[in-house]
Amino acid sequence: MEILIVVDVQNDFLEGGALEVRGGSRIIPVVNSLIERFSHVIYTQDWHPAGHKSFASSHRGKAVGDFIRLGTIDQYLWPDHCIQGSFGAKFHDKLLFRAGAKVFQKGMNENIDSYSAFYDN
Repeated sequence: MEILIVVDVQNDFLEGGALEVRGGSRIIPVVNSLIERFSHVIYTQDWHPAGHKSFASSHRGKAVGDFIRLGTIDQYLWPDHCIQGSFGAKFHDKLLFRAGAKVFQKGMNENIDSYSAFYDN
């Protein structure tokens, strides 16, 4: 069985988003062509609650790029991004979405920043 994992192709990571990757939307046609070749597709989606502890805005006097101690790790502080239900958290509208595909949402625990869809840091 071959599975394609499509990672975080969300508005906040593309042009105009809170964590913009310049030219990021150019990858969408490539990803779409790969989606068409695989029988199984999994999507990951950054999906933070408002006020997530990894957001600089959640810490008075802190700025994006600062670090805080969060549990047992030094946490980099990000701008607010991919907030549950927001436009920024949605998949880009030109991304093909395979019917019946599984979506793994990450970052839902406000106290843990999850870079992986399969493990909370």
